[in-house]
Amino acid sequence: MLSHAAARGSAEIVSALLEANAEDASPSAWSAAQYAGFNGHADVLRALLKAGGAPADSCAPAGTSAMPPLMCAAVKGHVDCIAVLLDAAPATIEARTTNGRTPLMLAATGGSVAAVERLVARGADLNATSHEGKTALMWAVTSHKPDTVGALAKLGANPDVCAPIAKSAPIIPGQDREKGESAEDFANGKHNKDPCLRHIAKYLREWRELRTATPGASPPEMPPLPWVQHAIEQKAKAEAE
Repeated sequence: MLSHAAARGSAEIVSALLEANAEDASPSAWSAAQYAGFNGHADVLRALLKAGGAPADSCAPAGTSAMPPLMCAAVKGHVDCIAVLLDAAPATIEARTTNGRTPLMLAATGGSVAAVERLVARGADLNATSHEGKTALMWAVTSHKPDTVGALAKLGANPDVCAPIAKSAPIIPGQDREKGESAEDFANGKHNKDPCLRHIAKYLREWRELRTATPGASPPEMPPLPWVQHAIEQKAKAEAE
């Protein structure tokens, strides 16, 4: 019942249930704090923390693969929840999933620029790598999140970090398997016919050329996706007429 109230966002009911010593359990094994973080209910998190019903780093029972509340909030881009949880437990910014992903990587995967900016401002390591060797920038690329790619570039992400190539991966002619794959390589990978990835690849190429021509130059702005830009222009045209 407590987890259901937390998921629905009722801080008043959550507080009442905590006063009645309600059990923090659910069929999915998620805690009330995880549900609140995932669904963006910062007031519920505050109620849980105030009552001591669930610490900010609480997770599902040992042995499960569920994520701490901060990660649940990060992957959905709930900035207010991220702030509440980090205020209560700052060390969780370095938490890792079972495959080594950090809250920043999850925010990048989810595509929330605001969440990425908040986590970096609170000390998240921009160039940390997951077990696969992928940075937040790489996760943003492979998740087709151009705005997040642009935000990470502006924040100082290193585009030259390379993830190792698994020995079992198919051999691609001309590929430097010793170097590994950079964010730009991922954008130009096997799915490079995808228009979103082509857009990201163009940006990363232009950024690389800018760094070569002018070391230390700030990354360029990420332009809107072509079809988004077309829609903006058509809307402006219609309004003008």
